[in-house]
Amino acid sequence: NNVPLRIKGFWPCPSFLPQSGAPADMLDIFFRFAYKNGVSLYNVSYVNFSHKEEDIIETVERLDEAMEEIAAFL
Repeated sequence: NNVPLRIKGFWPCPSFLPQSGAPADMLDIFFRFAYKNGVSLYNVSYVNFSHKEEDIIETVERLDEAMEEIAAFL
C-alpha cells in the first residue's frame, strides 16, 4: 500500500518503525487506524501461544484494511 512503515525485530515481538520521509506522526496514524480496525498494538507488540492461527489470519486481514485506509488518508 506504499505506507512508509516497516517492521523490524524478532517475529514474536515486532517493532513498527516509520521509514525515511514518513510524516512525523506516522506511528500514531498507524496505531490509530489499526485500533479503529480492531487491532491494539504498541511500538513493540507480542505474539504468543494464546494466539491461534485463525487469530493471526484475522489480525493480518484487519491490518490490511487499516493499511488501505492509511494509504488513502496520506
